[in-house]
Amino acid sequence: MTKVLPSKEDLLSYLFDLSNERKYCHLLDLSGVQDSLSFRARSRALALANFLLDDHGKWDLKNLESALFALKQTGYIYYSRGENDSFLLQHQLLLLQKLQEEEFLRKEIERLHLPLCHSFAEDLVRSSLWLDMSIPLTDLHVKKAVLSACLTPLRQSVGSCFATAPAIFIQREQTENLLGDLKALLKTGILKRIIAGREFSVPLSPSLGWGDLKKKVFLKNLDHFFSSPSFKKALSSAHLLESMTILREKAVAIFEETECLSVQELLERMLLSFFSLTQKQVELFEQEERRTAKQGSILSPIKNAEKCIQYKQAQKLLEDRWKSEVAHPLLNAWEFTLASLSEAKMEFSGWNIYHSLGLHPKEEGGIGQIVLQFVEEKIEESNQTLEQLQRDYEASHERVRITEARLQRADSDSSARSLQAQLQSYAQECQVCLDVRDRFYQKATQYTSFHQRFLTWLDERFPQYFQEVYDPKMIDVDASQYDDSPAGFRLVYKHGRNRGPDRFFHLDRRRYPC
Repeated sequence: MTKVLPSKEDLLSYLFDLSNERKYCHLLDLSGVQDSLSFRARSRALALANFLLDDHGKWDLKNLESALFALKQTGYIYYSRGENDSFLLQHQLLLLQKLQEEEFLRKEIERLHLPLCHSFAEDLVRSSLWLDMSIPLTDLHVKKAVLSACLTPLRQSVGSCFATAPAIFIQREQTENLLGDLKALLKTGILKRIIAGREFSVPLSPSLGWGDLKKKVFLKNLDHFFSSPSFKKALSSAHLLESMTILREKAVAIFEETECLSVQELLERMLLSFFSLTQKQVELFEQEERRTAKQGSILSPIKNAEKCIQYKQAQKLLEDRWKSEVAHPLLNAWEFTLASLSEAKMEFSGWNIYHSLGLHPKEEGGIGQIVLQFVEEKIEESNQTLEQLQRDYEASHERVRITEARLQRADSDSSARSLQAQLQSYAQECQVCLDVRDRFYQKATQYTSFHQRFLTWLDERFPQYFQEVYDPKMIDVDASQYDDSPAGFRLVYKHGRNRGPDRFFHLDRRRYPC
């Protein structure tokens, strides 16, 4: 049965469900921890994606024309304290006009399909569409996720100003490049660029940042926080909605000990109390998980292991849904990956080697000091050995000289033959001593240049085993009011492979570009 749509003049009210949207946004504003404008950008982009693509993933050009007409005619949709809504309308109007005029952009989206590169890319698509993680993906889901990423205006979140500005330009002015990047990330998990004939590649960002999880919740706003529709959806995704009353009691008890908490801290403490766990128990469980993963052994029995697993799953589902309510996961993943690519300059390797690995000789307890101490000890040992070898050579040479003098004064043929044999033996011994001394000298002189050669070797190997990756969660550095904030780059270990890193390695590099 064909769905009957309202007139073009009333299309936006129907498409965006403006009545419910206003109620939803009002509750978000009351909570004080999530931006209602960001939610409107997300929900409207997704509504347009659902409207423009049919059930087979094909473009409905009639709907595209209707949506364009409605946006042009209706224009600005008034919201209290919604002064920035105009940029949302302008962005979506611009993108829809490009999609209508440029057929190849529509074709690029229609060509998107499964399979994706890995489960993390699949999770990005699900969370971008607000789908339950258990729902099987289809080609249509991939297309809608990419289209909604194009229609959601990009805004800077944290620390990535050097990448967000060009990313906004690419999204608005070079949409074909955005589509190409999103396709590459979903299909290969890698973003590549060729600069001056050299290829640079970075992996799909494994982190989507903290989102609104670091915003503060106060006791006076606790009722509004629990009334927030996004919090209820987060609880529903973690299968905890029926326990909301219990969780609220836990939250009230927590606020008896503190004035305010971040959303992330509040969720963590509520869940720990709900599952009757302590932070220490969870940390011990995580340590055992890492140990067994490293050794490839079976997880040994741990007290409360089942509760810890349930806690970690609930925490992840809660935080992921909370962040994706007002931020587009796929779009953010592309932005943060682009941030890693913007810093793909291997000439920084030398700085990394000195700063992160402690190779400066004057850094107490660092690798550089240990290497320098080792070199100095080897040079001292070599000098002592060279002195001994020189003495051995001089003694051998003296025996040759004395034997030659005796041979010249020999008074009989038999004495001369005996001295001749001794001279030949001493000469051979002298040559051996000379060769040993010279070979050791050549080897010993290498210690004087060892430190520089060691750095050169590291500089060559460094790009093979390490890579700089932008980490939007790296905000653990306190800067004063007059200092630049950390750019959030982290060194990751990638096991010498060309593909992206497998896990974070604890070598942090904090840059201050802005």
